Parts: sequence; C-alpha cells; structure tokens
Amino acid sequence: MTENIYKTTGRKENLRFDKDRNQQFQNQYYDEWGQLRKKNEQLNNFKQKIGEGNVDGLFWTWVVQLDNATMTTTSDEVISSYIRFKWSKLEGVLGFTGKIDFVLKLDGKVVVNKHVDALVEFSGQWIGVRNLKSVEDCFPRQDNSNPMRQHGFNQNQNQKGCTIEFSFSMTPVFAFSPASNFISNFEKTQNTDAILEVDGNQLHVNKSFLSIHSEFFEKLFNSNFKEKTQSIIRIKDVDFVNFSKFLSLIYPNSAEITVEQVGSYLELADKYLMAAATQKCEEFLHQNKRIKNIQKIVFADKHDLNKLLRETLASVDSKEELEGLTLLPEFTSLSDSTKASLLHKFMHFIN
Repeated sequence: MTENIYKTTGRKENLRFDKDRNQQFQNQYYDEWGQLRKKNEQLNNFKQKIGEGNVDGLFWTWVVQLDNATMTTTSDEVISSYIRFKWSKLEGVLGFTGKIDFVLKLDGKVVVNKHVDALVEFSGQWIGVRNLKSVEDCFPRQDNSNPMRQHGFNQNQNQKGCTIEFSFSMTPVFAFSPASNFISNFEKTQNTDAILEVDGNQLHVNKSFLSIHSEFFEKLFNSNFKEKTQSIIRIKDVDFVNFSKFLSLIYPNSAEITVEQVGSYLELADKYLMAAATQKCEEFLHQNKRIKNIQKIVFADKHDLNKLLRETLASVDSKEELEGLTLLPEFTSLSDSTKASLLHKFMHFIN
C-alpha cells in the first residue's frame, strides 16, 4: 500500500492585527467595540485566523496569536502561531505524525525559522509554536495618544513589513489498514448465498449466519417476504461505509468502534435487531474514559442498555457529581424511569 503524505504551505504578507498595541501603555483605552476600559481590563491573547484549507480530507486552520506574559516564559508580548488539524472521513485514521515549519520575515529577511515535530493525537488538536518573536522586535511602538486612531501595528512606508509562512508534511496513523480487513468479511466465497446492495456496493453474506445474529434478517430470509427468494437484497436509507462497518461487528474481522460512530451503530443495531452489535457498543461505552457519565446515561436510556446504566450510576461516587448531572441539558431528555434511578441514587447519598 502506498502511504499518503499530506502536505501544504501557507503565506501571509504584511501581517497586521486589528488591535492597537500602543493603547495598552495608556491609563485608559478604547477596545474594538468602542468601550472605554482601564489598563488592567485590556484584551490579552489576541488571536487572528489568517488561513484555512483542505488537503484530501485533512482540514487545517492557521492562526497567529499575541501571547502576553501570563502565557509565556518571557515578560514581553510575543507572536505565536498555531495550526488546528481536523478530519472526520479519513478511513481508519487515528492521528498524524510529521513536521511543521514556521518562518517569520521582516523586510524580506528571515528572522525566525522554527521546526516542530508534530504529533496529532485527535481531530481538532492545535499544534504550533509559542513565542516566535517579540512583538516589539517586529512592530516598534510609536507615541500616539489618540485612543481612537486607526487600529493596527505601525509600519514605515519604506518597509516591506512582516511576513509569516508555514509548511507541513503529515503522515497518517491508522487504527487498521485502509484496505480494511473488515471488508474481507463480505467477499464472495463458497459459503455466501445472498448479496446486500447498499448505494450500488455489494456485500456478500450467508443467510443463516446473518439470521442467527439479527431478528430482522431472520424474518426477511425465512418468511413470506419477496426478499426470501431474491439473490440481491437492496438496503435503503443507510450509508455504505457506516453500514458495512456496523455489520462487521458480528464478524471476526470487525471494524473499530469509535466515539464518533458508536451512536450510529446503536441506531442501526436497534433498526436491524442485532443484539451482538448492541452488546459490543455497550461494552465500548463502559470502558471508554473519554465519554462523560451523562452521555453514557443518555445512550443507556435511549437504547435500553441496562447494564451500562447500572454500572455508570454505580461509578458516581458523590452527591455533588450527581447534582451536576441533573443540571446538564441532556438530563431533560431522559425517560421518567431513568430519572427515577438517578433520584434513587441521590437518596442513597442523603441517607
């Protein structure tokens, strides 16, 4: 398999911020909404998005930020730069490793060239460099006491200004081969005797095996439905990739259950009456520490996961945590019986 490398570059010339640095040295100043503020109320850590894009499904957002002394090891206000990486449809991708280079130029001359060894562990993570350069080195202050003058840093007309550039080269880390071992479950063999067709794609299955694991397919294959005698059965209103991953949960080479997909798998398990898939999802929810208790309770309530509900309630070890759960917006969607279970747990703490 050829490994895909995700690469791109970005450049921002004449870097400026819609913020007046000179104002922070006065006793009073006007913020960007025209509100008069005292010096100790000033806006810090100003952030500006200067670029975004998409490299074959890897979405990136590029920002520059002014970090103040509380965010850095220096007492100066400094320029920092970060890139956020997000993805949702890259098959089997857990994260990325690679490198990012940031270059800062003043009047056409390179003054900073920083290299970052990047490890992106989850979608939405920011990677970058804090304290590329002191703001004072890039934009010297001018004495101007007019608090309502034009926003922006000062720049001599003869200067080329400040330019910032980046480049990245990222290699995906896979949970499993993108060739997808789980798809091999649905190849045609001497044991398959039916075809499920989803969005024009075919999944070869064994009727008896599928019937054992699904009441829906058991009735479909063994009753008077017309599908009983058909060699190709069309499955509608589902996404092929999501459905094939879900169906693989009852096979030896199953797809990985993820936080992002467990909800859709449970919906499909309810629709196709597949208890084994439901059980796998319930166990995943119980063991996953990234999922909050209230989310587990909502899943348990919606899909009748009684074991998960009992174990989640048992893990709540304080009245304060339980009270916190009842204040969350998800609490209002719970059934009366689940709310009663939470009340019973609350009474346990009181007594």
